[in-house]
Amino acid sequence: MTWLICGLGNKGKRYSLTRHNIGFIVADAFAKKIGENFKLSIFNIGKTYTKTEGIFKGEKIVIIKPLTYMNLSGIAIKDLAKKIDIKFDKTLIILDDFNIPFGKMRLRKKGSAGGHKGLSSIISYTGRDDIPRLRIGIGPVPEDIDPVYFVLSSFSKSELDTLDIIVDKAVECIEFIIENGFDKAIARFNT
Repeated sequence: MTWLICGLGNKGKRYSLTRHNIGFIVADAFAKKIGENFKLSIFNIGKTYTKTEGIFKGEKIVIIKPLTYMNLSGIAIKDLAKKIDIKFDKTLIILDDFNIPFGKMRLRKKGSAGGHKGLSSIISYTGRDDIPRLRIGIGPVPEDIDPVYFVLSSFSKSELDTLDIIVDKAVECIEFIIENGFDKAIARFNT
């Protein structure tokens, strides 16, 4: 059975190292770990995501990055569902969360979007809130900065110094999920 790993972010060089793109960064790192490169997939309404496939621990893995911009991420999932049978209990959405301290992770099997526009779009397009998600902390938001500008700003120098460690931990979490399931991963990584 196929696993779907979906990293959320915004396309384009301008956004590549912004806080909102932590999902793309982790997806790239996981794809590199399993030795695959992203390939552009084009569907009837245009370029909606990049996709790669690989095998990890005997499991088929599909990794996607929506190219619809964050707020329309659900379109990419909807397009993919036309091509493959998505099993939502074997799906993981990777996203940023400014309500969680920088570098901390929170893994959940279901729940609300919590104000995240990309996750909200996925819930809206699929009609499901039981899609597992890995929230990676990028907070806190400074009091004098609008959260919209904060998430679209680049990581600070000190954040960049530890970003590789955080990404490696997120990749380790994905690997653990695939090998051991969500319940054991929640117990291990939500500490």
